[in-house]
Amino acid sequence: MKYSKLLLLTSFLCISAGTINTMTVNAAQQVTVSDSTVRNALEAVNNLFTDNTYTTLSPNTTTETIKEARTLILKAAGKCDIVHLSNLCKKAEKLLLESTNSVDSAVQNAVEAVNHLFTDNT
Repeated sequence: MKYSKLLLLTSFLCISAGTINTMTVNAAQQVTVSDSTVRNALEAVNNLFTDNTYTTLSPNTTTETIKEARTLILKAAGKCDIVHLSNLCKKAEKLLLESTNSVDSAVQNAVEAVNHLFTDNT
């Protein structure tokens, strides 16, 4: 066989093998997502945020919803990347704490403003 034909045949086989591998990976991902425990964990984590950028909390996010998401993540252990999901829960906790602190400081500022309306502490 000539070198150019052998090279062409080798390239074709490599491309075909890559396609098969890609299809296998996609099929494995679909099987994983079809698992209800994984789906529930993903849904719980996604519901903590407003979108898939994971930068803004959903208005419904509380410490309880984060705790519930963590419980669902533990149930999905071994079936998905629980480290990534756990990190998103940590991020949600951090954002929730920051928003709680900003509300607290706003309340403190309002109390101080009202207190300044009066000349004495009565």
